[in-house]
This record gives sequence, C-alpha cells and structure tokens, in this order.
Amino acid sequence: MRILGIDPALTCLGWGMIRFNSPKIYYIASGVVKTSVKTPIHTRLAQLVSSIEQVIELHKPEIIAMEETFVNVNAISSLKLGYVRGALMSVIGKTGLPYYEFLPNKIKKTIVGVGHAEKEQVKHMVKIIMSGDMEHVTLDESDALAIAYTCLVYQK
Repeated sequence: MRILGIDPALTCLGWGMIRFNSPKIYYIASGVVKTSVKTPIHTRLAQLVSSIEQVIELHKPEIIAMEETFVNVNAISSLKLGYVRGALMSVIGKTGLPYYEFLPNKIKKTIVGVGHAEKEQVKHMVKIIMSGDMEHVTLDESDALAIAYTCLVYQK
C-alpha cells in the first residue's frame, strides 16, 4: 500500500510518500513546496496544486491523507490555510483515491505517543519507524510522513 501524506501550508507545504509491505514501512520520497509571500495568493495556490499533481503522477499513491485544519488565533492565517486545503482537496477529489484527514494532536499521539509533541520528536520517531535514507528530511517533510503513517495505522 502506497500512502501520500500532506502537511498543508501556504509558504512551505510538506509531502511524504510511504509504502507498507508487511511488516515493514518504507520511506519512498518526500519534499517541500515553497511559495513566496510576495506572489499573489491565487498564483501561490496554483503552484501548490501543480506541484502536488506532479507528486501524485510520479509516485502513484493508493491513498492520500492530509492534516486537518485547526482554527488559529490569527483568523487570516486560518483562512489562508483553508484556501490551501480546499485547493488540494480539489486535486485529490479528481484522482478518485481514498482520502483521509487527521487532527494534528491525533497524528502526534499516533507517532510519538503524546498529543502535544514537538516537531523534532515527530521527526525522530519517523526515522525510527520507517526504513530508508531520511537524513535530508526536513521538519515539514517528517510531519507529512507522520500523517501518512497515521493513515496507515488507522487503515489496518
């Protein structure tokens, strides 16, 4: 089973691809999509959509999972994150693939055992749980891999 995890963000979106071949979980690939704050939001959203379409085409996931939005203190940030998620959900919807969402605390609890874990703790556990070379993996990528792992756990 191949699962694509997406950590949505307007400035630095993380994605991570894993493969489950019982009993092992393999790291396949990951990356970040960065957009400039100087670029108009509609152009940034198009860039994110195009990049995720390419990831889906290249890695052929069977399932896609994304972190669910939580409401920030900053309403404008929450709204912009909602734009990102909506644009990505549209792309995912066109694929016809199964799609799941997980709250940040559920992801952290699943991978670390604590719902309020730090990003470094998530990255550390991702490296322990998955086979493969993850030396170059960033915090945004490890968050996306944790999302994919959480999806796997709840699919078994």
